[in-house]
Amino acid sequence: MENDRASILDEAMRALANAETEEDFNHADELWLECYRSEFANLSPNDQICAARFICGALGNRDDWGEIQRLAARGLAILATMPEADKVSEARHHGALLNYLADAKRQVGDLDEAKALYLQATEVDEDAARGAWWSLTRVAVGQRAGLAEYMSYLARAVSAADFYAWDSREFEEKSASLEVPLSAIVNGYQASEEMRTQLLDIWTTFEQEWRKSDPSNSALHRLRTMANKVFKKGSCFIATACCEPSQRQLVVDLVAFRESVLRRSASGRITILAYEAWSPPIARFIAKREFLKKFVRNALVIPAASIARKVLNHKHCG
Repeated sequence: MENDRASILDEAMRALANAETEEDFNHADELWLECYRSEFANLSPNDQICAARFICGALGNRDDWGEIQRLAARGLAILATMPEADKVSEARHHGALLNYLADAKRQVGDLDEAKALYLQATEVDEDAARGAWWSLTRVAVGQRAGLAEYMSYLARAVSAADFYAWDSREFEEKSASLEVPLSAIVNGYQASEEMRTQLLDIWTTFEQEWRKSDPSNSALHRLRTMANKVFKKGSCFIATACCEPSQRQLVVDLVAFRESVLRRSASGRITILAYEAWSPPIARFIAKREFLKKFVRNALVIPAASIARKVLNHKHCG
């Protein structure tokens, strides 16, 4: 019997490793579920943990969250009894099980527990962290957390993402997470300049990677339209792209000059409209090239901000 159970496990592992089509993955799921039904208690703890991870994946494709919760908890309980060295070697399974258990908790509305589990997953394994950061944005929405907390998760998610492995469906799914802050600002949320800068950095990365994968995607165009509305409502695109966090006052000074001086004259308003039309693609180009960021910052942004500050000080004194 033990040999039969082991052979089912081996067959499931091979099927998953060789799967290429949806039919292949469905076949692998059936094998994992057969393992689950076999209750192979005589397998080694390491094999039980490995099997629990992939069986949870198969159950997840069937939205069987109750069984996922039970099985993931079982795998984590086995891990808890292992020596630390073994836990390190099982980090990938450990992180995946934490994410599955967190998913199950989130599905039943236990958001506090889900959040704690996702955060734990980010510390256990790099692959698990990639999924956990995106999931934490959903938890933040469910908990009605502040936009600053949401943005901290979103920034981590985009920074850790393996974009090269994404298809159009993955980009479309994840784009919903970017719509949350963009929509909030479009609808009147007063984001700080620092938050706008952070969002521009996130959007620049996400948009460039999506454009490489599927430049004509309608969802990408819709999100780009929303992003353009957001960044036209306050940020100085090029300065924002160039400045380090410690230099945000430069952006603040330039925005203040635009609003207090340029916008008060017809020629100034024309200048603003022209800048808003051509500067976003330039800013996105600069944001990904460190040598350009430094050059433009030193040659253009710092001198311009210095002049703006002097004009504003003179205006206020007058």
